[in-house]
Amino acid sequence: MSVRSWQATPSREIELDGKVWPVVTQEDLIKALLDGAIMLDRAGGCLQVVLQRRPTPMPNEMITVAAVVVWQDRTNAKPQPESPGVEILEPAPAEPPPNGEPTNEDAAALAEALGANQLAELESEVVDESDVPENLRA
Repeated sequence: MSVRSWQATPSREIELDGKVWPVVTQEDLIKALLDGAIMLDRAGGCLQVVLQRRPTPMPNEMITVAAVVVWQDRTNAKPQPESPGVEILEPAPAEPPPNGEPTNEDAAALAEALGANQLAELESEVVDESDVPENLRA
């Protein structure tokens, strides 16, 4: 990963010379620069910011209509395409057991986790429900 770039997202628009231009506000620019600062903190390197500005009807006044932030891992870095990465597949949703009863897979997983001896002890245990209120009993 040698070079990465992103554009500041403009939040306003202005009409200049009959054309509508996006306006990158100070807040928009700060958000893009904050992303760059995070990259610098995590990976080092250098950061470059390129602005496009347009004159306004007010004399000696310009606005920012575009801002691109470029992070490089070193000053002589060459642009390289980003790898798409590993494809992560979503597992198929499991069917819920009917009436909340454990499935064979649940029993097998429990047996493996507890060991056969402990599972046999759990199955043989008798639970006294006399202390449980009647409306909460199964």
